[in-house]
Amino acid sequence: IGYMAIGQSGSGKSSFFHSLVLNGCMKHSPKDLQFWLLDFKNGGASSKYSQSGLPHIKIIAENNKIDDALCLFQMVLEEMERRSKAFNKNFADNIVDYNKIATEKELEYFPRIIIAIDEVQEIFRDDNASVLQTLISSITTRMRSAGMHFVMVAQNLSDGKSYMLKDAFLPSATGRICFRVAPDI
Repeated sequence: IGYMAIGQSGSGKSSFFHSLVLNGCMKHSPKDLQFWLLDFKNGGASSKYSQSGLPHIKIIAENNKIDDALCLFQMVLEEMERRSKAFNKNFADNIVDYNKIATEKELEYFPRIIIAIDEVQEIFRDDNASVLQTLISSITTRMRSAGMHFVMVAQNLSDGKSYMLKDAFLPSATGRICFRVAPDI
């Protein structure tokens, strides 16, 4: 499952972001759901969570650096690989099947992980845009069975090289949310 939410400033994207996180925390235990948050608005949406004490929040990166995005995507790939090895070892095809086996055999239980990225278009303003496009494409085609899901929030996908995100992520996205956008988009 992956979602892309798009809308101009003041259209409700941050409210959507907070609703997603807080409702997820209220509905699911930290054993079942984790959030990895990456914010390219200098902590605009995720800054509330750095001191919240919510056990669901495992990663917060909010200093607007491209290296944080590359590091996060590498962590996602590593976690997917770790889970894939556990699935294969236990003859499971996905997180649901694996967690049933894990509960029976007292193995490590994997929570679903939502990787929420605010102002994702900002990472495509850097020279590493093509590297990020390749990473995102590789991740999105395989992450659902591992119980990992992207929610990407952007103001638009037409500035700079952010069109690359459309090619990398939108084909795999199961949902698209459109808030108010500028008339020229």
